[in-house]
Parts: sequence; C-alpha cells; structure tokens
Amino acid sequence: MRKILKTKVAYILFIIVFAFTTIAGCSGSEDDIKETVTDNNVTDSDVSLSSDDETIDGEHITEDESNVSGENVADDEQSETTGADTASDSTVTSGTGGGESETTSSKLSDESGGADLTEELQTTKKQENTTTKRQESTTTKKQENTTQKQTQQETTTKKQSSSTSNSSNSTLSAAEQMAKKIVDGIIKSGMSDFEKAITIHDWLTYNIDYDFTFTHYYEEETLRDRTGVCQGYALVYKMMCEMAGLEAGYVTGTGTNGSGQTESHAWNQVKIDGKWYNVDVTWDDPAAPGKSFNDHTANGYDYFLISDARIQKDHKPTSSRQTCPSDYDARAILKYSANSGVNPNVAYAENATDLSTAISKFVAAGKTSMTLWYYDTTVTQDKMWEVLNKMLKAAPCAVKTNPSYPPVNGVTKYILTLPSSAEWNSIPIVTSKEALAELVNKNFAAGTTTFDVRFEPASGVIDFAGANYAYRFSYYPSYYNNEKCVLLTIVPA
Repeated sequence: MRKILKTKVAYILFIIVFAFTTIAGCSGSEDDIKETVTDNNVTDSDVSLSSDDETIDGEHITEDESNVSGENVADDEQSETTGADTASDSTVTSGTGGGESETTSSKLSDESGGADLTEELQTTKKQENTTTKRQESTTTKKQENTTQKQTQQETTTKKQSSSTSNSSNSTLSAAEQMAKKIVDGIIKSGMSDFEKAITIHDWLTYNIDYDFTFTHYYEEETLRDRTGVCQGYALVYKMMCEMAGLEAGYVTGTGTNGSGQTESHAWNQVKIDGKWYNVDVTWDDPAAPGKSFNDHTANGYDYFLISDARIQKDHKPTSSRQTCPSDYDARAILKYSANSGVNPNVAYAENATDLSTAISKFVAAGKTSMTLWYYDTTVTQDKMWEVLNKMLKAAPCAVKTNPSYPPVNGVTKYILTLPSSAEWNSIPIVTSKEALAELVNKNFAAGTTTFDVRFEPASGVIDFAGANYAYRFSYYPSYYNNEKCVLLTIVPA
C-alpha cells in the first residue's frame, strides 16, 4: 500500500510539474522540465510502467492492484490535468508512461512556445513593417510636400521677381519715376563719375528754368513743370546723381549775388573719383525776370566742381557738409562740354587755330550762333577783347560779337554770332571815302542813325572828315572778318 501511495505521489508531482511547465509557456524548455523533475527526486525509474504490470522499487504489482492503482491514478491524473488545462487553456492527453508523457510535455512546451514566439515575431515584424512603411510614407509625403512648397515658393519668387521687374516703377514716387526716366536716357554705360556729374548738371541747366513765382520747391513739381527755385534744382540734382550711382549731398546756407543781395540758398556737393566738390546748378543757369531761357547763353561752369575756397566767396553754408579742398580741372570740363552734344552751340578753343576750326564746323552745320569757351589763365578782363580780335583775324568768315563774360578761373566765355551768307552780302560795300560820304548822307537824310558798312579793300581805320557836314559819326567793328566791316553810328552835330 505504501508503494501505491508513493507511486500516486510521484504521478501527482509529475502532473504538477507538467502543469507548471505548461503555464510557463514559451519560457520553458525540455531541459528546464528535466531539471524540475530531478529537483523533485523523481526519475524515470520511479515512474517506469509496462503494459502488463508495474514495477515499483523492483517489486511486482498484481493485475488487480495495477487496475485499481491505474484507475485511481488515472482519475487523479485526469483531475489534475483538467485543472492544468483550465489554467493554461491547453489540451493534454495522458500517455501510457512517464517518459512518453514527459516527451509529450516537452514537445507541447516547445511547440506552444515556438508557435507563440513565431506568432509574436511575425506580429512584431508586421508592426515594424507597418511602422516603417508609415514612416516611409510620412517621410515621402513630407518630402513631397516640402518639394511642392519649395516649388510653390520658387514660383512665387519668380512671379514676385517678374512682378517687381515689370512694375519696378510702381514702387517709386512720381518724382523718382520722372528722374529715373531722364537718368536712363542721358547716362550711358561706362561713363566716369565726372561724366555722370557734368551730364546731369548740363541737363538741368538746359532744361530747367528758374521759378520767379517762387512756388516750385520740390523734385516733383520742378521736374513736372521744368521750373524751380534753388531748392528744387539742388534736390533734383542730388536725386539724379544718386540714381546714376554717385554720392551727392544737399547743402543749405546763404548766397550773395552780383547786386550785393544776400538770401537763403541751396546747392550741392558731389563725390568724383574719391574727392568731394561743390556744385551750384542754379547759379550756373543764371536768369533774370523776363529772360528767355531758350538760348541758354548765360549757362556756365563757374560753380561746377569747385573748392570750398572758391564757393565761399559768395556762399555761406549753414548745414553740415563735406570738405572740398580743390577745384576740378577746368580744361577737362570745357572740353567735355564742347564735345558732349548736350548744348550743340558750345565750342572750345585755346588759340586762333582752334577758333577757326570751330567756326568752320558751325558754318558747315548751318549754325548762326555759338558760345566760345576760351581757356587761358593769363588773360585778364582788360585784355579779353584784344585776345578775341587777334583770334578772329583767322576766322574763315564774318563773326559778330555779342556781350561776353570776363575771365573766371582762366576761362573766358564769348558769345558769337555767325551771319549767313545772305546777311553778310546784304551789308553795303564802300571802296572809297567818297562812297562812304554818300552812304552816310543818305542814311542821315532818311533818319537812320546806325548801320553797318563793309568796305574793301580793308585798309585800316576809316578816315572821314566831317567838317562840311551837320553831323558826325562814330564806328567800331561789328563783324570781325579781317576788319572788313564796321558799325557806324551817326550823331547830329
């Protein structure tokens, strides 16, 4: 009986170990089960069964005992197995022997654990693949969205750039639009700083008139109506210079004119090749009320690119300004002016040959007037006419002089008229004193007191005795053509 109980205890222990292993699931293994059984002192010999009888500790059990024992053990085993199955949700079929049952348990444990592990690995891999695909999809979408946004931004930028290019003037004020149009038309690629500064200066002096209504002070109205006061001239000059890429300043203060009157005034400074110079466009375009501005005979460069020493003779600045230590080369200014084409009536000469060449060009072009810039630092005001008379002897045709301007900084400006051939031929010719006396008497009788006379050959001063007449007359050359023509004025005695 003791042996039977021992056998039952062994089976119960085996069932408990089996159930524990089953519950452990995939974490268990065949080696673990063997180790557990060994730890409980149960061996294969302890549970070895045969088909006919059972041998426990080397003793035989009768068939009846075997049947009773088998039934009881089977019932207990079924009960324990059912409990184990309920706990582990597994179905286990009892074997005929301990070894077979142990092997079955190991296989079940391995199969169950392996299946679960495989399923978990597959699930994990599916989840990883799904996550990877989602990440890749998200990344791809983000990249696509980024690319799309970049494309949209590039398109927007191009549109904005195109819009800016097509409507660049829309961001400019009305004055800036007018100034830019002028600058784009007169400033050429490759121009030096000096050429830009003088070109803008000349455009203003030949296109803007001084405003004697004193109502045009700012850029827009000065450019729109082509008239302005000194402030208008100076503000426009600064704006146009800066548009041409020059540094320019605006200076305010006072100016004292030729009549000794001092008044508020504005002018400029401009940087040429790293040096600053003063510029007064207004005073280079002098005017008086009622003066016609179309001839521009008074336009000059007396206040263009000059030093502080020169401009402060009649200008007193009150605003901050740059230091201008020297004058620009006057010869370079005059030569550029004569060749720029801004004023087609300007010529430049340093000697009689230069003058003769200039006059020939003007006559060939059909011009009847010219402004002569004569550069000679030795000429003084009392010598200016003498110098001109000597030069005019080389003139290829008759030249008439109008009011001219005294030397300033080595430059004398002469205003000359070139009569046409018809005008020259219309002047009466005398060849003797008798012919001259007849002409004088005729004009006196007609009440004509002033007239021109040509006489040939040109032989010095006219010698005419007026003792037998009721008048006298004076004369001086009116057309210089090797002293062939004089202007006579009859004066009653």
